[in-house]
Amino acid sequence: KLVMQVDPARLLDAEQQRQLQYFAPETAAEAAEAEDERIECLSVSVADELFAIPLDMVSRIIQYKPFESIDTEERYVLGAIDVDGRVVPVINANPDVHDSFDAWSEYIVMEHDQAAYAVRVSKTHEVMALPVKDITASSHSGKTFVSAVAHFEENLYSMFNPEKLKQSAV
Repeated sequence: KLVMQVDPARLLDAEQQRQLQYFAPETAAEAAEAEDERIECLSVSVADELFAIPLDMVSRIIQYKPFESIDTEERYVLGAIDVDGRVVPVINANPDVHDSFDAWSEYIVMEHDQAAYAVRVSKTHEVMALPVKDITASSHSGKTFVSAVAHFEENLYSMFNPEKLKQSAV
């Protein structure tokens, strides 16, 4: 069963919408609320690619340091670092970045569902409030933990999905 929510403005003119609000006033209120819904995210760069990490996942930002390599076939798990005595897997956010890239500055340590992950980044930008309406589901080859793309102020951001991140790092 396929269900798709369409903005009434795309189907009805303003007068038709006003007349229908009499029969379903809560629908207009829900639509207005959904239009304004936003997700706060931390914007980061991995080489030249922009990512958005939901702010409620970010537990801390730490200075970059070498990580301990882990022998794995999965390209998205690079190794592990010690964060206050806790072993945290380092996730490769952009598998297309060549091994010789050396402009790493920090790790963004994320927590979700009692698990921690670290993503190495070349730059941390600002906290932004992404409109939910501008986030589109998307899959990325080689980036199993990315599930959406957000368009915000002329930029595209790959969005981390905490559930997929958890599955990827196991």
